[in-house]
Amino acid sequence: MPEHGSCAPRFAMDSRTAEQIRTRLIDQLVFFDEQQMSVLDTYFPSASTEPQERSATVAWMDQYVSELEQIVFGLAGNSPDLPPKVLIGSTVTLRQPADNERKTYKICLPDDADPSTGNLSFLSPIGMQLLLASLNETVHLPALPGVSETMTDSIISDIRFEEEELRK
Repeated sequence: MPEHGSCAPRFAMDSRTAEQIRTRLIDQLVFFDEQQMSVLDTYFPSASTEPQERSATVAWMDQYVSELEQIVFGLAGNSPDLPPKVLIGSTVTLRQPADNERKTYKICLPDDADPSTGNLSFLSPIGMQLLLASLNETVHLPALPGVSETMTDSIISDIRFEEEELRK
């Protein structure tokens, strides 16, 4: 549950940057339109996945697409701004309240994932917890094999779209 009120801050940007981000987000909408079933079949195959888990994943992806459509529509308006939510392509900095340790991850598509460099698939356990989370929200992250044995609470302290991402 977010620690902030219902009036979340929004990240203002110039119209050129807004259009670049809007284009990237439209590309994501096309990806989900064309590839969602393929992604589900690859990572949540019907034969080996509980029907409830697959259904929950479909609903979660549909929610992401719905939010993405709203954001794209908003970026086309007269005062383009980006809500401080974690999207695919976001670089997210997490702060652990216990020791103020910070970790940074980039949320990406499964084919671009490389956990050793901090690039996490949106379908990974951490990616699924972070996607659509808001700035200053506390998230409950699953344990990472070989890193931590227990679930940890972290606060999202920064969300960015990297400039180099916009140049692609």
